[in-house]
Parts: sequence; C-alpha cells; structure tokens
Amino acid sequence: MDKLNEEKLIELVRLAKEGDKKAFEYLYNYYISPIFRFIYFRVKIREEAEDLTQSVFLKAWGGLVQFKQKEVPFSSWLYAIARNSIIDYWRKKKEWKISDLAKNTLQDDRKSIYDLIEEEEKFKVIKEAMGLLSDEQQEIIILKFIEGLSNKEIAGITGKKEDSIRQLQFRAIKSLKEKIEKNER
Repeated sequence: MDKLNEEKLIELVRLAKEGDKKAFEYLYNYYISPIFRFIYFRVKIREEAEDLTQSVFLKAWGGLVQFKQKEVPFSSWLYAIARNSIIDYWRKKKEWKISDLAKNTLQDDRKSIYDLIEEEEKFKVIKEAMGLLSDEQQEIIILKFIEGLSNKEIAGITGKKEDSIRQLQFRAIKSLKEKIEKNER
C-alpha cells in the first residue's frame, strides 16, 4: 500500500469521522500491519495480538468522533489506543515482559541453514538484551526502530516530551550496546 500523504490522510479521517466506512476501511488496511506488529512485540502470542489489534480498530471506529486531527496525528492516536490496550492486557495477566518474535519470522527459504542459525543466534542475543531494558525503554526502542516512528509521534503516543524520548532512546541504545558487547566476550 502506498504511503499516505498528509492531505489524503486528513481527508480519509474526515470522511471516516462522518461515517464513511470505505474511508475507515482504507485507514484500517493501511495501519493494520504496523499496529499488529507493535502489539505482537509486546504480548508475544500471535492470537492475543490479533485479538488486541482488532479491538484497537473497534475502539478507533467507536471513538473516531472524538479524534481531533490538530492535537495529534491519526497514527499516534492509533498507537496510543494500542498502547493502552496492551497495558490493560498485561494488567489482566499480572505480568509485563518483552515480546518474543515467533521463530518462523526468521524463516526464509532462500537462506542457507548456516545463515538462519546465525540470524537466530543474533536475534537471541538482541532479545535477551531487550529483556533487560526497562519496559519504558523497550517500548521506545520498538516504536522507534521497529515501527519507524519519529520522536514526535512517540511523544504523542506515550505522553512524554520529545527530549525525554531522546534521552530514553540514548540510554536504551547505550544499555543494549553494553549488554550485547558483554555477551560477545
């Protein structure tokens, strides 16, 4: 799906707010993968992530009339709904841990078994290092480097200032680097 320019996005949101199901369907199709990925990295279980993703879009459809484009971008609003859904999910589960990618995400038939084993080992080191970060740092790293969001968007999602986001990223990256280097010794 092509990247939405800001004008088209604003128009689609406006139409969806007016009840245009086709406009919301387009927004849904555009954002479902990144929202699912964000949730999946936090809950670890594919089925749970699918259910939470669907509930995010149901909440978005139901709450669209309250969305104000001028306050936050639509994508930040969606991620905030997803973030709150994840928090509720873990509150119910009474645990909070870093997500786990399914091993099959590394599968690629074009790669040799040696490449796959090397990737799996690298992934394991990164996953273990991520697990040692604070929940807040994990979330920032996922939003920034996996979802590719800007600091401004992350600030809108988390309710923190951009300077705080930059500091959290810096500390998280430094900590990850130290943990990975320590593991390589």
